[in-house]
Amino acid sequence: MKVAVLSNINIDLIGKYLRENLRSLEDGKIEMYFGGYGQVVEELIGESSGLYEFNPDFAIIFIDADELFRDILSNPLSYLSEDIRGIVKERVSNLFHAISKYLDICPQGYALVNTLVMAPYSVMPYMDLNTDYSPSVMEFLANAELWELQKGLKNMVIVNWHSMVNRYGYNRLYDSRYWYLGRIKLSGEGLSRLAYLYSGYIKAIKGKTKKVLLLDLDNTLWGGIIGEDGLDGIELGEDGIGKAYRDFQKLVKILKEQGVLLAVVSKNNPSDVDEVFEKHPMMVLKKDDFVVFKVNWSDKAQNIKEIAEELNLGLDSFVFIDDSPFEREAVKRYLPEVVVPDFPDDPSLLPGWFCEIVENYFPKIWITEEDRKRSKMYQGEVRRKELMREFTSLEDYLRSLSMKAVISINDRRHVSRIAQLTQRTNQFNLTTRRYTEADIERFMENPEHLVFDLELIDKFGTNGITGVIIILFRKDGTALIDTFLMSCRIIGRGVEKAFLSYVVNYLRSQGVKILKGQYFPTKKNQLVSNLYGEMGFRKVEEDENHTEWEMDLSSRSVECPDWIRVEGRIEG
Repeated sequence: MKVAVLSNINIDLIGKYLRENLRSLEDGKIEMYFGGYGQVVEELIGESSGLYEFNPDFAIIFIDADELFRDILSNPLSYLSEDIRGIVKERVSNLFHAISKYLDICPQGYALVNTLVMAPYSVMPYMDLNTDYSPSVMEFLANAELWELQKGLKNMVIVNWHSMVNRYGYNRLYDSRYWYLGRIKLSGEGLSRLAYLYSGYIKAIKGKTKKVLLLDLDNTLWGGIIGEDGLDGIELGEDGIGKAYRDFQKLVKILKEQGVLLAVVSKNNPSDVDEVFEKHPMMVLKKDDFVVFKVNWSDKAQNIKEIAEELNLGLDSFVFIDDSPFEREAVKRYLPEVVVPDFPDDPSLLPGWFCEIVENYFPKIWITEEDRKRSKMYQGEVRRKELMREFTSLEDYLRSLSMKAVISINDRRHVSRIAQLTQRTNQFNLTTRRYTEADIERFMENPEHLVFDLELIDKFGTNGITGVIIILFRKDGTALIDTFLMSCRIIGRGVEKAFLSYVVNYLRSQGVKILKGQYFPTKKNQLVSNLYGEMGFRKVEEDENHTEWEMDLSSRSVECPDWIRVEGRIEG
């Protein structure tokens, strides 16, 4: 992964902090480029600049507001308010257009730009907001202009540095001594916090987020123990410490609406818990907000393993919240892949603490329609697993689902979800190529590519868009499967055969004679190492890094399972 850093001040020391924060990505292989001091616009618009030669995946752009508006701050009484407003808009607009040009030429990358923060010091403190000269208004106008301009540029992301400074304090994050010694404004903590912030946005873009929040109940979602205190004795309401628990539930509900799955893991009597969810008037969360309920007296680690199996998700997708140090330690010991954060001793700290948990483990910048539906889709998955236990024959079970695969080609409504799947799918992913929304849009516009996506629907509802195949037409007349992936929640139903069968038949109708496929092994995709072989492709090349396959479409096909009905939708 390539990361470039551009700034109008010296932040070169941020490099080591970025490497620390990003070491979990790309096996820690991070290349970095630092632009010249104060050469932000020049780097962005100069096509022969080091930035273009480096061609980063992410361009970190950090703008110091005091330097950007130094002329006004140095001689404030010589400007009228309308002059100041015009200068602010012009400089932010110039920055935006430089970024826009860069992203037009390098659309596969992202530009991450901070919100502007001005020093909270002035020799005219009481004039701020009361006269034409107002640094507070300048800061507000600059960030509002940046936000307004950014709306039309998908690969430009605004990084909320303003919020970070408010949280930790300007004096902790900035150090004037470094500024006068080496034009370094940020303190060691400031550089560390800034690197952490930018890294969080990069992880969000790359889909490095946990998927499931596991929750205890007693002294976690409410105060007290329901089995001992009874319905009227637990603390949950709009007064006192009960409000902290209610506010915590509100935040958990918002997280669920962003696409994070909720599950309960509690040692309790099911009837007691049901009474709280059904009868307590202050409960924000309802039973149908959760995809799985494990309320029993069994070992919690075992319950979590069962949840992972039911949802068909890896244990490294889970975050477990429990007030009990004993239960937390047990899960840490037996399920080290699960994230188990410490729990605050003071319930009044719960809301703020939980926001930090979300920031650390559930980073997200955009919400897709798929995210909003995710909880219901996984509830359907749990019901499918329950139904499966009633059958002794797998084929009989699959036929009972009444599955329909809806396959679309170049459907621009699905760009966000397709990009998200390329970023997040690991197990059923033959090439593990990661693409941005801009990449997917470019493929759809380019006649050398076709982008197929698959939505699976059955008697329990939609599974959402869960499959992607990207085809590259080569100059030699052959076609290459650049990307073939499916969400883990639909593996094992024969959908991959139905999907590839449709694609093969479509390509044959377009005159393609030879279809090629590739497999690049990773730590997680051994599941599909021989997928092409199982579908009738011939192996033509193999080494330790990859395998190449091909199929002669004039003589071979991929058979679609008879328990899946396929419906095609051409170009949205």
